[in-house]
Amino acid sequence: MGPLIDDHVWYQAWQTFDRTTPTGARMHATSQFFQHLGQDMAHAAEHWRHMIEFPPL
Repeated sequence: MGPLIDDHVWYQAWQTFDRTTPTGARMHATSQFFQHLGQDMAHAAEHWRHMIEFPPL
């Protein structure tokens, strides 16, 4: 029984990360979106932590 995965699958997958390809451009844009979303969520959590006074533990 031969391999189930083409020998060049990793090379082909790596090429999709090239921003000059349509797939690479979409992946890059999606990556940037989630990076900004994560930063916004962290900033919002910090903001509300300061706005809401919690009782001491």
